[in-house]
Amino acid sequence: MTPTKRSSNSILCILTVLLLFLTGCRQVERIAEQQDLPLKAWNRDLYHSEGIQVYATSASAAREVAQKAEDAADAFLAKTGEEPRKILFIAVSASDPVDQDLMNAGLQGLSRISGKPIPDLEESMQKEAQRKGTKGIEENEAVLRSMLGMIPGILEAPPSRPNNLWKDAVVIPTSSRINVAIDDIILFFLERENVSTLKRVLLTPVVAIAKSYIGTILESVQEAIILGVHAQGREGWTQDRVEQLIKETLEESGFEQLGEDITNRTRNIRDSDSEESHDSEINPE
Repeated sequence: MTPTKRSSNSILCILTVLLLFLTGCRQVERIAEQQDLPLKAWNRDLYHSEGIQVYATSASAAREVAQKAEDAADAFLAKTGEEPRKILFIAVSASDPVDQDLMNAGLQGLSRISGKPIPDLEESMQKEAQRKGTKGIEENEAVLRSMLGMIPGILEAPPSRPNNLWKDAVVIPTSSRINVAIDDIILFFLERENVSTLKRVLLTPVVAIAKSYIGTILESVQEAIILGVHAQGREGWTQDRVEQLIKETLEESGFEQLGEDITNRTRNIRDSDSEESHDSEINPE
């Protein structure tokens, strides 16, 4: 091999490594030949990523969800000492249309993991909405779709699947899907409360904190749902034990700190706004 050709090969290797680094370093391949699973399901293509199978509309969505799946499997092994099972995943990104099955997957997942019927969950969610002053949000279809679009869910895997693949498929919204949904929900509350442009500017730090924490919490919810699917149906795993695993995972999300930070920031902005109004009354221009 000539020095020039050797140099060209070296450059190609470096470029390949750099490209893998920039795209997340995770290998993703769209399956072209059908084996056990159908090539298309839920209007998505089947992707394979280092041992994890994902139905997605793009390689980037498949890559993100496959990484979350791997992280959750590692967490299950670390928390329980038991080997995680093979699970099929469905990625939902910001530009994806969401059909009714995917809309219902969130409630189905909560029901499957908690052991509670869906009507009981819906009633509980409505009571919680009323208690927290968000009554009426269920009447806004766009906001309701945004909320349901953020929740990880569970659907039945295709009947034609490998013997070692679990019967439940897990629906995971991507970070882009979650960001769009959070923006829609925040806009709904700002408009409902007739928040002025000035106050919206003042609330920007609070909104930023809320989005950051909500994103963290939803990541924990995703992990908790995946861990619950890994745990369910195992020998020695009662419903109480599954729920305890989910509870411990959710407690690691920092939900209480979210409330404290938002409350403190809101109080500071309100106090500052009151002081400015008081000063303007004493010293009018």
